[in-house]
Amino acid sequence: MKHKITGLIIGLAAFALTAVTVHAGEINANEQSVISAVSQSFSYNGATYVVKSSYIAQGKAKLAEDEVDLSASQAQGYISQFHGSYQELVEEGYCDLISGTPSNDSEDAEPQHSKKTSEANKLLLKSILGKPGSAEKNQKKQETDEFDSQATPIVTETPAGVDDTWDKEQDLGNSITFEKTDKSHAKNGEVTISGNGTKFSIDNKSDDQKSSDTKVQKASDNFISQIVHISLWKIIFWVVLGLTVAAIAAVLYYVIKVKGHHRKKRGLRRGIAIGVGVCASGWAFLLMLALGLYFGIYNNNSIQRQMMESDYFLGVTQMIRETAQEQLEDAGYDGKIATEVFSLSSVYIEEKQYINKVLAGQEDAQISTEGIQDALNTEVIGKDAATNEKMVEELKETYTDMLQFNLGKVIYQSRQSFTGWFYLTTIVSIIMLLVLFILTCRLYGYPHKSARVMCIAILVSSCLISGGAVAARALKITSKIMATPVYYLQFLQKYAAWSINVLMYVGCLGILVAIALVIWKRYLHTIYAE
Repeated sequence: MKHKITGLIIGLAAFALTAVTVHAGEINANEQSVISAVSQSFSYNGATYVVKSSYIAQGKAKLAEDEVDLSASQAQGYISQFHGSYQELVEEGYCDLISGTPSNDSEDAEPQHSKKTSEANKLLLKSILGKPGSAEKNQKKQETDEFDSQATPIVTETPAGVDDTWDKEQDLGNSITFEKTDKSHAKNGEVTISGNGTKFSIDNKSDDQKSSDTKVQKASDNFISQIVHISLWKIIFWVVLGLTVAAIAAVLYYVIKVKGHHRKKRGLRRGIAIGVGVCASGWAFLLMLALGLYFGIYNNNSIQRQMMESDYFLGVTQMIRETAQEQLEDAGYDGKIATEVFSLSSVYIEEKQYINKVLAGQEDAQISTEGIQDALNTEVIGKDAATNEKMVEELKETYTDMLQFNLGKVIYQSRQSFTGWFYLTTIVSIIMLLVLFILTCRLYGYPHKSARVMCIAILVSSCLISGGAVAARALKITSKIMATPVYYLQFLQKYAAWSINVLMYVGCLGILVAIALVIWKRYLHTIYAE
């Protein structure tokens, strides 16, 4: 419950800027449920707080004015993620203390967030609820205007240590040093990914939609899909299915022809049981592999989380600024305009929203330039209108080119080819495991012996899955990944590491299932032994 506010703010940021058809000023029931959740009191370090109504009003106005339309599932997801940034809400002064006294005891205090997590939360709170003290400023200004008073508005003091520097790259980590290849790739809209002797390039520019789609499809065939060997697992599926049919036929033959005539052929029965165990192990292996891939490499939430935890957004912002600064200075403008216009918060929100659409497979996903359009028109001045307009268009093109994320299209298309196999494998594997268990019971006549066969089968497949993941971590496979521009590197390494970890977790769960079967087998054995 302590690390979920980020998702809420991300959601509000994304949908507060998404161009969905809703009449301005309206908030639907789903959005109202989010506002209601944010308005509820919460406890932090032994005290009870509530978000100030002025900030809630600002967030509500943002939802209404920016034509947002949250679905029920989206709203529920944001509500469920609201309980993780209490630390930032309290420290930044967004809340009022309504009861209790904050505990200073280190043993009772809530665990502190990491620097990157805390600063990301602060950035998002500022983007949605406004800067700390902004609500008080607005309210005081309104009161001053209403009564036509000359008194100076009283501004709520921002907590110590909170500086108004959220537009600077160093707020989310040290500035990234770009090589010449990074800059050339970024300017040309290219992403190069290599590792283990293979190399692949993705064209991030979208000038020719047809050409771009062709390249993305090729990426899907040779990059993500081949890394996870989807075609190989499909072949293994049909091989295991064929062996299972043969094993079922063998069991039926033994039960009808041999056991039905009250005879016993222990060697034949043992051989058939081994065959059944091999098939069960194959189905368990495929089931765990499918689950590991589904919740790992093909899980959109994990992808977005790894991007948050890496320096991707920082790198994109810094690259846009440096490139735009060069363009401005070459054209005779002040290069500092790039820093003023391309703030980290604006790039983060727009890029996060765009990536969500790409990963969801929206073919019409576009990067909005409305936010920077006004800022550029205000800042890019000093020459004739035609020259200024040309400069604005060049900077907008730089902005949209560098925010492209066609890697997301590669992941989406690969996931589409995986999804059908995943559901087929999951359903068939569960059915086959149950059928093989029942047939083994008929083969031996005792359920505890069938449980033993299934236990060994699941244990072997679980060890293969978890052992492979452990070996990948020991060999530091992720460190062999290289990427240009460099801000893709940390994201891809974290993305691969998470996917490997999920496979290891699934394998460990399989081992636990095998242990549970051992316990159940011993219990059944005592019953039938008596």
